[in-house]
Amino acid sequence: MKTCIFFRAAQKINILTPLYGVFLSLMLLPCLSGCKKDLGDSNEPGGSYYVKFKVDGKQEEFRYLKEGQLAIVTATEKDENGNYSVFGSFMKTIETTSQNTISLLLGYSELPATDKVYGNFNSTVAGAIKAPVLIISYTDNDGDDYLTSLFDVSSGPYDAQVAFSHISAKEIKGTFSGTLRQVKDGYTEKTIKITDGVFFAPRIM
Repeated sequence: MKTCIFFRAAQKINILTPLYGVFLSLMLLPCLSGCKKDLGDSNEPGGSYYVKFKVDGKQEEFRYLKEGQLAIVTATEKDENGNYSVFGSFMKTIETTSQNTISLLLGYSELPATDKVYGNFNSTVAGAIKAPVLIISYTDNDGDDYLTSLFDVSSGPYDAQVAFSHISAKEIKGTFSGTLRQVKDGYTEKTIKITDGVFFAPRIM
């Protein structure tokens, strides 16, 4: 199985270790259906969970089909860097992670709240909180990987923003956007814009 670009990027900024349990939880979801907590009617096949976004103006939509396809994992304790981690994994189909996937990672010193907009160092949204970690990664239908900037990049607006409109013990809703780049051999080969991103997904942990 192709390694997710998010985890290759995470290794570069030393956040993979505290997130390993998060990743493992997501990968085990399809195997744990017999002992999962009740997530309500939305967690039935064909239910209301979804992620929608535009890639350079083209609409993409992943609807919930089976357990583990769409999920938000929220850490209840701070990691070694003093941040609470929120990780969203959205796949068009659970059978592959090498095509049609989008992931969000937020690391912040406080638990996620609905009255804030979180941005990375390149965010241009007025009033956005500059989170220490905020990454959006996307793999398209051709298997090409795109990623927001890991660090402050003065040469381009590789921004990322995420906000939560609803947080409960079972579900999370929110919005996201960003400018992502495909890097090959150390050079930016292509840049795409993710706009109008919205998600509604079951919450784990």
